[in-house]
Amino acid sequence: MQIKPITIDKQIAVPFSKSEFLRACLIALLNNKFIIENIPNSEDAAAAINILKEYSNCTFYEKRLLVENIRRNNDFHFHCGESAFLARSLVATSAVMGWDAKITACGSLSYRKLPDIFDFLKRNDIKFEGNSPFLPLTMYKSNIQNPIELDASQSSQLLSGLLIANAFAKEHFVIRCSNYVSKGYVALTLNMLEKVGIIYQYNGNEFYLSNKSNIETNLVTVTGDWSAAAFLMAAGLTSGKVEISNLDPNSFQPDKIFLDFIIEHGLNCPVEKKSKYKVICEKSIIPPFVFDATDYPDLIPPLVVLAINAEGKSTIKGIHRLLNKESNRASALLEEFAKVGAKIAISDNSFIIEGSQLDGGAASARNDHRIAMSLAVAAINSKSGIVLDNPACVNKSFPDFWEIFK
Repeated sequence: MQIKPITIDKQIAVPFSKSEFLRACLIALLNNKFIIENIPNSEDAAAAINILKEYSNCTFYEKRLLVENIRRNNDFHFHCGESAFLARSLVATSAVMGWDAKITACGSLSYRKLPDIFDFLKRNDIKFEGNSPFLPLTMYKSNIQNPIELDASQSSQLLSGLLIANAFAKEHFVIRCSNYVSKGYVALTLNMLEKVGIIYQYNGNEFYLSNKSNIETNLVTVTGDWSAAAFLMAAGLTSGKVEISNLDPNSFQPDKIFLDFIIEHGLNCPVEKKSKYKVICEKSIIPPFVFDATDYPDLIPPLVVLAINAEGKSTIKGIHRLLNKESNRASALLEEFAKVGAKIAISDNSFIIEGSQLDGGAASARNDHRIAMSLAVAAINSKSGIVLDNPACVNKSFPDFWEIFK
């Protein structure tokens, strides 16, 4: 696919949040009856829906998914597609609920290393069979002990799964978690649980349920995806104008910080709050910047685009969080952007990026949706455009992404 230099002028509604939807699906799987409002159109969302269909009755009406009559056979096969969140959270759920469960994957997730899953199982004496650190994995019913121990230095997804499952288990556990990262995503999980009546207390490195916790509502409304919106904002800020709707200003999604960042740096990004909330991003002079993305790894690709278009040298810290995503995103960003003329170096745990207009050329998405979107957005302000392979990989999170180039 060739993405040519253009001046964008688009009005776009972002997709509904994949992060919120997957958490809502896990809550639905553990509840007797649950409604999810606003369903994303993505491959990860489809994988979650297929799991719900396998073990419950699912009814779609208008923008809602009704999940009821959960089948409790204690013997599950969860096919997680390419969603690492589903894989990790369902391992955690199966351990807490005492299920026999097979966890399988496809695509990039089938060869992605997930050592934290196996460390968690061994640490808590959960019986399993599998070829660590890769899926598939078969778990056997075990009596997990209190407290549950977890090292969350690689990902917070196991912790999110534990927090959700613990609320529905017959016996409630203390979750003792060390070194956890992506704290914003943990906050998102806790906020979604609080919306249905589940409240956690946190003391040092331990999470435990409040005695006030009780399911009070059977409905979760999914809001717009701030991670997807970051790419659209970068497109407007570097080449034209993009009006973005379908976003919640009160969202707990951590990548909402991207809006705060660009406003703080004086970029042209007014926010309309008259009727419906709308973010408008227009081409701006981008100053060099420093951003610590340790807790926001999904923002690094759009930040790279901003840094390439900045007037000077920018630093993006925390790139170690990119090493084990759908691709090794650190090397993918470094190597693929170098092919089209970017001046990017790595120093310790940071990208050092010299702002300059990209020449253009051919590059690979590495079968990674966020690499594809970042290269595409960068192409629109390049000299000759970018020829990109496998554009369909954006279907994992944002199938309508290519509409902005039409």
